[in-house]
Amino acid sequence: LVPNPRNSMTFLAGLYSRNGYYEEAEKIYRRALESYRDDPQLHCNLGILLASTGREQEAGAAFNRAHKLEPSNAMVLNNLGLLAFRGKQPDRALEYFQQSLTVAPGNPQALNFSGLCFMMKQDLPSAEQSLLKAVEAAPEDASVRTNLGNLYRRAGKIAPAAEQFRLALMFDGRRAVNYLNLAMILRELGQTDQAAAVASEGLKRFPDHARLAKLATTN
Repeated sequence: LVPNPRNSMTFLAGLYSRNGYYEEAEKIYRRALESYRDDPQLHCNLGILLASTGREQEAGAAFNRAHKLEPSNAMVLNNLGLLAFRGKQPDRALEYFQQSLTVAPGNPQALNFSGLCFMMKQDLPSAEQSLLKAVEAAPEDASVRTNLGNLYRRAGKIAPAAEQFRLALMFDGRRAVNYLNLAMILRELGQTDQAAAVASEGLKRFPDHARLAKLATTN
């Protein structure tokens, strides 16, 4: 079998990107687009790479080109929404995420960031609705659990927030913030011993984390 040049170049560019060789990955994507200029996935991949290196204006151009070629591509719509969200344009971002959900109902990324957009707009009931749907779609996604916990904390629902932070830590113990969130909210609930235990467990993974070190004491 003769390898597909487009697939081979995409694989190689992705490999370079995952290992931090962004300039080399960009060159390969652009070389691929010389031969496959109407390939929406290549434009989208280039946009993701550019966005990851802070070149959001160029990323937007790549995503818009992909969107023009394939308006119903959920991945492209999600990435356009992410750019708008990062640019603090929640209404515009929501338009893209809602279009994405029309194409791919139950998409956890679109639901998750729709919730964050609603939080940015101070529409907490709509945010909760979106985040609960995201939890239903991806129950073991720690970032979704964290966002729902932050929403409950903002709404003054401390006990439900603690449960979401507990689940976030259970699903992903590789991030210091998950230990920190749970320890802090347990303190708010007056459960100082439990908070110290969580923080101490976090310190085993992150021994130089000053805030965890402070929470690890019961004083």
